[in-house]
Amino acid sequence: MPRTTLGEFIVSNMETILEEWERYAAGIPEAAGMDTQTLRDHAEQILQTIARDMALPQSTEQQEAKSKGHGPRLGKGDTPAEEHAGGRQREGFGLIDLVSEYRALRASVLRLWAEEVTSADQDAVDEMTRFNEAIDQPLSESVGRYSAQLDRSRELFLGVLGHDLRNPLSAVLNAAQYLQNTIDLTAGQSKSVAVILRSGLRLRSMVSDLLDVTRTRLGQSLPIDRKQVNLNTMCQEMVEEAQAHHPEHTLRWRATGELSGSWDAARLGQMLSNLVENAIRHGAQDKPVTVSADGEAEVVTLCVHNEGIPIPEPALRRIFEPLTQEEESPADHLQAGGLGLGLYIARAIAEAHGGSIEVQSLQDAGTTFTARLPRKNPSGEGGRSSGTSLQ
Repeated sequence: MPRTTLGEFIVSNMETILEEWERYAAGIPEAAGMDTQTLRDHAEQILQTIARDMALPQSTEQQEAKSKGHGPRLGKGDTPAEEHAGGRQREGFGLIDLVSEYRALRASVLRLWAEEVTSADQDAVDEMTRFNEAIDQPLSESVGRYSAQLDRSRELFLGVLGHDLRNPLSAVLNAAQYLQNTIDLTAGQSKSVAVILRSGLRLRSMVSDLLDVTRTRLGQSLPIDRKQVNLNTMCQEMVEEAQAHHPEHTLRWRATGELSGSWDAARLGQMLSNLVENAIRHGAQDKPVTVSADGEAEVVTLCVHNEGIPIPEPALRRIFEPLTQEEESPADHLQAGGLGLGLYIARAIAEAHGGSIEVQSLQDAGTTFTARLPRKNPSGEGGRSSGTSLQ
């Protein structure tokens, strides 16, 4: 009589295994009040998937892929493990609770299976190894989906927070501007109003950055309102403004070629401001920051250059991701008046215009951020453009 395989054992003892899963899940605090169906969730489908997987031939390459959580997906759409993770996340389960369900499931199946076989049965031992590999795949899928949903929830929260902060912040700024225009303020009152206004403007800039980053992280696009723009005038004004804010630094502006094109002037000003602030913050104080633009036939190249310690190679690879500058903590960014999102937003603006941005940092040549901006909308349409989304 042929021996029952572990996959067959799982299917034939499904109810017993599910009862043990249910008892374990019921002990998790967040599961209080759940009915049987919710406690079991997608457990049966997960076990069926595991049993089917164990019945398939497996190569050495496939075994190695599973060990890394890259096993084959059986069927189309979301897997039962991914749907289970989504449900548990919505029910308030923590990631540790989610992983512990799989740990308990593994223990239950192997304990029940051990009662059916002898230790001398090498095939049974091989099948237990195969089961461990098979259950690691849905575990990887569940953790991946749970983490993705958690990230999305966080991005949505930040987006709502930033959006809801705009109205009360505008009220503060309007009130400060009104008081600033009052002629009978004392010197102390005028100083306090100036502090409120300056701090409010910093907060408004930070909220704007937060909304831009949240929009792109959620797969949406930066809105681009294209009009004819002369970069020579816009950049020169922006450099003069930055120089006024940082009198201890030297800023230089250089322009060559034709610098007119169809762009969103406000967005490009935001991009350039972020690049210049980054260069001032990280460049050598006794060396100038140089902003230059070069008009080519179809593209305008905008560069921001500073001298100083070069950016380490590992940091260069992540330079355009938010809060990845290794030498600074979030507290450092806040103290500097930002959230560490400037370079991420600069890249998003360049790409929303159909362009690109890159950085080169060398000991002898300094650090240069280079943005290439097509003169015309790559889509061939005029006016407003939705840009491109960043994932």
